[in-house]
Amino acid sequence: MMFQENLILLTHFCNPALVDHMFEFEPLGKFEMAWSVENEKNIVCRYASEQWYIHRFEAMREEAQNIIEEQSAKINEETHVIFWGMGMGYHIEEFLRMFPNNEFTIFEPFEEVFYLLLNNRSVSPFLNKHLKGVFLPIGEDISIITDEVARVIGGRVLVIPLPSYEKKFPDDYSGFIQCLKNSFNKKGINLSTLGINQLNWIKNSIGNFPTTIDTEAILDKKRHFQNKPAIIVSAGPSLQDELENLRSIKEKKLAYIFAVGSANRALVQNEIYPDAVCSFEPQRANVHVFEEIVKNNISTIPIIYGTSIYRDSLEQYPGEKYHVITSQDVVSQSYLIKEGGRKPDVVNDAYSIAIFTYETLARLGCSPIILVGQNLAFRKGQYYAEGISYEWRDTKLTDEEMAQGKMLVEDVEGNWITTDPTFHEMRILLEEYIEKFNVETINTTKGGANIKGTDFIALDHLMENRLMKRIDDTDWRIKDGIPYDKETLIKQMEQMEKKMNEFLDLEKDFTKNLEKNKSMISQRKSIQKINTWLNKTNQLLQEMNKNEFYRVFITKVNALGYEVFTNKMQSAKEIDRFHLQKSEMVDAIEQYVMKCFEYAMEIAKDLTETHEKILKKLIP
Repeated sequence: MMFQENLILLTHFCNPALVDHMFEFEPLGKFEMAWSVENEKNIVCRYASEQWYIHRFEAMREEAQNIIEEQSAKINEETHVIFWGMGMGYHIEEFLRMFPNNEFTIFEPFEEVFYLLLNNRSVSPFLNKHLKGVFLPIGEDISIITDEVARVIGGRVLVIPLPSYEKKFPDDYSGFIQCLKNSFNKKGINLSTLGINQLNWIKNSIGNFPTTIDTEAILDKKRHFQNKPAIIVSAGPSLQDELENLRSIKEKKLAYIFAVGSANRALVQNEIYPDAVCSFEPQRANVHVFEEIVKNNISTIPIIYGTSIYRDSLEQYPGEKYHVITSQDVVSQSYLIKEGGRKPDVVNDAYSIAIFTYETLARLGCSPIILVGQNLAFRKGQYYAEGISYEWRDTKLTDEEMAQGKMLVEDVEGNWITTDPTFHEMRILLEEYIEKFNVETINTTKGGANIKGTDFIALDHLMENRLMKRIDDTDWRIKDGIPYDKETLIKQMEQMEKKMNEFLDLEKDFTKNLEKNKSMISQRKSIQKINTWLNKTNQLLQEMNKNEFYRVFITKVNALGYEVFTNKMQSAKEIDRFHLQKSEMVDAIEQYVMKCFEYAMEIAKDLTETHEKILKKLIP
């Protein structure tokens, strides 16, 4: 009875197809009901030979409270919250208690979890006028769902993941975030607050900056790679078929080998050391990707890293480091000038490390670029090649994951194979890069998805007919020296530190000014007096807009806040009543500038520490 009542209640908040699907859904037995220590309903997952609870086994309500309190500083009255993972909904209940007037959307990635919720708990506490939708991936491309999410919501967006899901399924979470980001970009809105948000990109770039200026830029070494074959080794199931071929290529020095993502694990386990590993992921989970190399202190494999990589990943890596400045790294782009006055090369942030590496190799002049293990689909129930697994992701897919992966694509031999929305999106974007750079690209991935713009040639055949000339594979590691102008760097850091402090000092001026404005408006002072103070507010805004620290850092991290601010100001201008109009304007200004100062405080500490660390080294 509860199940049917819940579905009837949901009809106004979700696609009718979802309701029909849940009526017919048959549980797979991967998730089961359980109870916490406090005898409250929980869900247990039996996944990849382990058992864990969706909500904390003890102090479940405390966990729910902590989830929302940790995010509360990022939530204001304009924030639309997207919950990635509903479970039994305790954290959503806590959100509704703390923020009863905020809009929100629910995305539950597991149908069976939602099925258990519908059978064991009323959904009525979650259903109110502020709920904009409930979504499940019922065989649809995730990007279709995120397009719909982007269509129904706007303004400032914060994604709150269920912690157990984020820990156990980081790839799924990252895929959802990227699809959501793409959907908002298509809509013309740039997300500034996500699970992996612009603030984290900037903080990573700041933290990595001392390493970046102390390492060589790989794109300055084009002469070593021009017209030489380069292999991008990915972690797809087909990688296990090519290990001996890769060993032979490495021993005979027939091509450069670059391992991306988790592929390094399979190579290292088989004592095949690539010419370099490549990484740029900003998430904390990235520290696990190089566990084999770090644990065994393998210092002979260099890393080519995107400068916004998760900071601990870079600090722990034992090998040589070469950097690629990413489009997300505002620090390097603002501070660094090469000798001779040239700006450094920048590579676009990308959907996956394979795509990021593809652009890097294309700009190095490598030809042909050869893809190995780039399945972008499932093969015989495998997600990764043998030898690659994590706590949250086994080598093989579960039955539930296979059931959900209902997208069919053509493989390299014209057969139909199963993929999922994340891999589908990766393939589409990789095809766009291949078309853009017009570099000969060969796909050797047996059983992988067909990638438009590539020729499929088996790797052993390629070795017999194309990869026959030995390359000087270590020349590129000969140090050429750091290319950046140190005097310019010192001046820029000193200047930015000064501008940062000037910007922070503006907070007191804004606070005093805005309080005066609000007081005069509430007292309904004369138009002339109020306009006089508003003119002073505009002068402060102009001073803020001219500030270099604001332009470089704050406009990037609070870009969406600025869009909301300008929209509110435009709406206020249409109000005829003077005092109400000015009240709306002052509120809009206050919300925007105070958020800017909040971000500035988070950035300032890290930036000052980085400046001091570098200056101490550069100025004896």
